[in-house]
Amino acid sequence: MATDLEDLAALDAAGALDEGEQRQYRERLKTASAAERSAIAQLYDLAAAVASEQATVAPPAGSLERLLQRIEASQVYSVLAHEGDWRPGPVAGTRVKILSLDRTRDVATLLMRVEPGARYPAHRHTSAEDCYIVSGEIIIQGQRLHAGDFHRAEAGSDHAELSSEKGAEVLLVVGASDYHL
Repeated sequence: MATDLEDLAALDAAGALDEGEQRQYRERLKTASAAERSAIAQLYDLAAAVASEQATVAPPAGSLERLLQRIEASQVYSVLAHEGDWRPGPVAGTRVKILSLDRTRDVATLLMRVEPGARYPAHRHTSAEDCYIVSGEIIIQGQRLHAGDFHRAEAGSDHAELSSEKGAEVLLVVGASDYHL
């Protein structure tokens, strides 16, 4: 538990948590032991000083490196092919795996698997959408797109129905709120 709280404390001190994440951090901190809260408070102060580049007290040996590794680890990550959860997509015959979700910018990067015969009804884009066909075939605006092809829909654009006769896997960069994420 302390490790997760340490990560959240460092990120909060650096200003990297949104309001919801801050509430979650504070709720979890309430259930920590006194010793854990004391250690977290020290780490928080150190992280705030590092974030503002005003560290004047020498931290315990190795703690600065540990803090910087945790902050860096939260900013750079990989999702391996066997990792992540596939969940039902926005329409029948689709499944999605969230690769990245940036609520601050309202942007999500997703993989979507489309079963043969699946249809996505006509819709309006409130945010821009980038679609790269990884495998299979998608019919967009009457055009057949295959593996390696790319399609972009600007914010405010209207799409006719999308479909796939053979099935496909696509990489999408979308407005997170458009997908209710």
